[in-house]
Amino acid sequence: MHSHLDNVFIELMASNRGPSYAIKVVNAADDLYIIDVELRFVTGRVYCCDEPSCHLSSNNRRLLEVARQHAIPLPEEVIVRWHCYIEQGSRFESNKAFNLPEENTAYDYVVERNGTQRK
Repeated sequence: MHSHLDNVFIELMASNRGPSYAIKVVNAADDLYIIDVELRFVTGRVYCCDEPSCHLSSNNRRLLEVARQHAIPLPEEVIVRWHCYIEQGSRFESNKAFNLPEENTAYDYVVERNGTQRK
């Protein structure tokens, strides 16, 4: 089931501007009510920024549409926990504006469906 879910999230994120991410579903409840997704900003690729509001939708409407196209019935109340990993050597265009180094050091954060962020 995870490989089918991987495809859903890969397609969902493919509509974003810029280079692709490394994406994989790392856990999913049997009822698909909670899904944990690993999203990696890949070494050597240039992204606009690391802001969750820029890369992740504030609601799951598009996710539900893509899942339906893949014949995966996600519950309307699905909770997605995005485990975001910034790989060392990935780059953000926004770093220039803040006089930060071009290449990032590694760090991570988690964003849940409601948009809350925890380090």
